[in-house]
Amino acid sequence: MMRMNPILFTASIFLTIGCGEQKLEVRNASPTAVITSHSDGAVVPEGSLMVAGSVSDPDDSASTLLASWLQDGEIICEMATPSDDGITFCELSLLSGETEVRLQVRDPGNAVGTDAITLSVDEVVAPNSPPSCAINAPEVGALLSPAEDALLMGTAADVDQDPHTLSAVWRSDRDGVLGTVAPTSDGDVHLVSSPLSPGAHVIALTVTDSADEVCVDSVVIQVGTAPEITITEPMPGVVFALGTPIFASARAADAEDTGPEMTVEWSLSGLGSLGVSTPDATGIVTLSTDVGLGVYSLTATVTDSHGQTASDSVDFTVDDVPVVSDVVISPKPAWADDSLNCAWTFTDSGSTDASSADWTINGVAAGSGTTLTAGHVHGDTVVCTVTPADGVLTGLPSSDSVVISNSQPAVATVSISPATPTAADTLSCAYTGFSDLDGEADVSTLQWAVNGVAAGGTPTLSGVFSRGDVVSCTVTPHDGTDPGVPVTDSVIIENTPPEVTSVALSPSDVFTNTTVSVMATVSDAEDDSVTLQYAWTVDGVPLAVSSSSLSGVDHFDKHQVLAVTVTPNDGLVDGTPATSASITVQNSPPAPPSLLFIPEDPVEGEDDVWCAVDAPASDPDGDTVTLDFDWDLDTVAWSGPLMTTTEPDDTIPLSETSAGQVWTCTVTPNDGETDGSSSSAEVTIDNAETRVFVTNEATSSGMGGPTGGDAFCTTLAEEAGIGGSWVAYLSGGGGNAITRIPDGPYVRMDGVLIAEDKADLTDGSIAAPININQLGGNTSVWVCTGSSESGVATGPATASGGNCQGWTRGCGVCDGDHWYVEVGRSWYSSDDWSTAGWNFCGSCHLYCFEG
Repeated sequence: MMRMNPILFTASIFLTIGCGEQKLEVRNASPTAVITSHSDGAVVPEGSLMVAGSVSDPDDSASTLLASWLQDGEIICEMATPSDDGITFCELSLLSGETEVRLQVRDPGNAVGTDAITLSVDEVVAPNSPPSCAINAPEVGALLSPAEDALLMGTAADVDQDPHTLSAVWRSDRDGVLGTVAPTSDGDVHLVSSPLSPGAHVIALTVTDSADEVCVDSVVIQVGTAPEITITEPMPGVVFALGTPIFASARAADAEDTGPEMTVEWSLSGLGSLGVSTPDATGIVTLSTDVGLGVYSLTATVTDSHGQTASDSVDFTVDDVPVVSDVVISPKPAWADDSLNCAWTFTDSGSTDASSADWTINGVAAGSGTTLTAGHVHGDTVVCTVTPADGVLTGLPSSDSVVISNSQPAVATVSISPATPTAADTLSCAYTGFSDLDGEADVSTLQWAVNGVAAGGTPTLSGVFSRGDVVSCTVTPHDGTDPGVPVTDSVIIENTPPEVTSVALSPSDVFTNTTVSVMATVSDAEDDSVTLQYAWTVDGVPLAVSSSSLSGVDHFDKHQVLAVTVTPNDGLVDGTPATSASITVQNSPPAPPSLLFIPEDPVEGEDDVWCAVDAPASDPDGDTVTLDFDWDLDTVAWSGPLMTTTEPDDTIPLSETSAGQVWTCTVTPNDGETDGSSSSAEVTIDNAETRVFVTNEATSSGMGGPTGGDAFCTTLAEEAGIGGSWVAYLSGGGGNAITRIPDGPYVRMDGVLIAEDKADLTDGSIAAPININQLGGNTSVWVCTGSSESGVATGPATASGGNCQGWTRGCGVCDGDHWYVEVGRSWYSSDDWSTAGWNFCGSCHLYCFEG
């Protein structure tokens, strides 16, 4: 086990009494050294070895001690100052055998302390790795409360042994050993210590392994709470008049100290420190001082017995009282439309005039500022009151007043209506814009005259004039106090103008290519011949078109608004123009596209089903047309996966196809506003594999050519219910069997592969004989092919041979001639399956390939 020597604190006091005299002598105590990394007799391996120890002295701090390490009497590590917690290290070089290791410490009084151990160095002992350790909490510089338990958290590890077999000790240089902890299996070394004493601490974690090697980590922390201080007087931003004493008060508090144990320093911006004072038992501290004009910041800084501080500050101002004199309103006299200005003389020790001017009208508040622009009328008493201010303090107000004079009334316009009257009209005289800046009543008068002769003072006039007369109306404005300047309007009695009684546009539904016509009726009081002028607008913009019709091809587009104004003329004057109700040009729906499928006959699992646009959709309005693709599978709406080839959703992925499916693509055009008519296209999915069977029945070799064989194969397939279209494997009659069939792969009706492709089919053998018929049964027969091994026609084309004369001869010997056909054997997989020899024409079994 590791040898633990206690740290000794020794003080010797000798008391000597003689000859009636007492003498007190204090002697220096010796320091203590303890080797902590290894115990006496420990076995260690050859090579480098780190040793550790602890030194202390009851009279002196660790930082004043000098430590030395010796090996077999030779100094290995020269004298050096240990760490603040007294820990010291030295690296030794060991050879096999025994060696003495000694730690020696010397204090400032030259007192010495030592510790020694003997190590057995074994060259066969496996080297030991020292443990590792780290303190996680508290952090360096942390401030802990002396009233709360201290949470110490660390980690320990060792490459040679499990963490829980290590030992760990927490120490404080101020409070000593805080506790011994066994690490957890995860290496956690946690300790909840009782509260630490106030002040600075070096907290050290020492971890020791089974070989007595150690790891030490340490942090420096502070224990104690910072004080608090709050300035209670003066309040922030307060302003003191010049010459007023400044009284300040603050309250200080600290978790550890009472008021008298703390100090407070007062300081003032620009003046520096005002002195240091001690709070009373309740933490209250006060200050009284006098300062001159200015803005100040007062700061109180408290310091507790641990040297921790806190501050609080407030700002205040010292200022003098401003004065204003000679307040004057201008202009005088004044009218309602005058802007009134208020001026004054300002006196203050500073240079800033922050005075405010407030206006009243007849004693009622009317605004503030140096100018009053509105609200005052005839007879009002207007007062400007100025309150002196320098931005900090205000003084006594001063004022001036003015009485508003009467303003002359006016009218803006006088008008006779109608403006172009006839003899039959009743004329009306009206005026607008009566104004009186004082807001007084309108008591204006009017006077009619015909050719300069007075004709009355009522608002209307009729029956006293004829064509060519000059009729005038004069209005004199009056506010009940003073008249204003008269205003006159005149008219000449004229011819009666023609009238448009109705106007409309036709047709009512208008599209981009429509021609719109005007439908109008007119009348004239004098029955004059009336001509019409047409003024067209599109979206309110006039067109240079004067005809009675308007073509959309040249003049308007969808959504534009059409209107026409018709002006009649009787040869003398124009009548009142009449405007039709507007018509909005409607959107024209787009025409659908034409469609095709690419490829034209898609194959299941091989081809995507692409519904391609053959001819694009068109739109009469020239709009951009988008296409919406909808799909049906066997007449049922499709909701599965879709792809985009050129248009969104225009393709069914090949993974969704199977033979015989019928896909319908419906495309609806849209011009951004409305759908047009839809177009559709339909396609059927072809097989991915080519099914093959041998017929269980025979047909005549005079079947009418290869197409007759196709019909025979298709009939048997339909009767068997296997569907599909079928071709016979026949050469002759102008064709070759190998070119009549699809590319493969080829499978029997039981799913067995026959050949991968045409090359595989004609390379001299097939993977399995074609001996399964359309019903799934076995049929081993001679089969008419007319084909060589490579699938092309064989034999002469004469009457004495040649594939039954193109499959038109049904007998082998007839009319003295011999007719032959190339045959194969359905139970063979060699080239005999198609070319095994010649037979007489007659009945034929056939190979049928799905087309």
